[in-house]
Amino acid sequence: VTGAFLLSVGWSTLVTLVASIPGTVLMVAGGIATAMDSQVLGIVLLVAGGLLLALGMLGAILWYFLRFLLLPPVLAMEDLGAWGAFTRSGAMLSGRVEPGFLGRVMVRGMILFTVVSLILFSVHLLF
Repeated sequence: VTGAFLLSVGWSTLVTLVASIPGTVLMVAGGIATAMDSQVLGIVLLVAGGLLLALGMLGAILWYFLRFLLLPPVLAMEDLGAWGAFTRSGAMLSGRVEPGFLGRVMVRGMILFTVVSLILFSVHLLF
């Protein structure tokens, strides 16, 4: 179990770093533009970089939850090591169940995760 956790943390760190590169580059460019007395361009780049960075982080979080959605059940039900459970979980979430965009298993998992999260958040707001 510890090996699978370390693999998931390593992968998520790598994906988060890659997803944050565009926003970070824009924010650095905005900082340089602001330092060179171009206030309007600097502010625009800083705001755009911040939005892109937030979008990248959201994408990385969604990727993490979707990629490792089936890792705990695979570890519990199948006699596999960390790497075997990791690859089996990925294989179960890849592919299609029917033609079209909504037929992709990952898209269906994303829809399921989003709906369940919205329901839980709504119930949390009520109580």
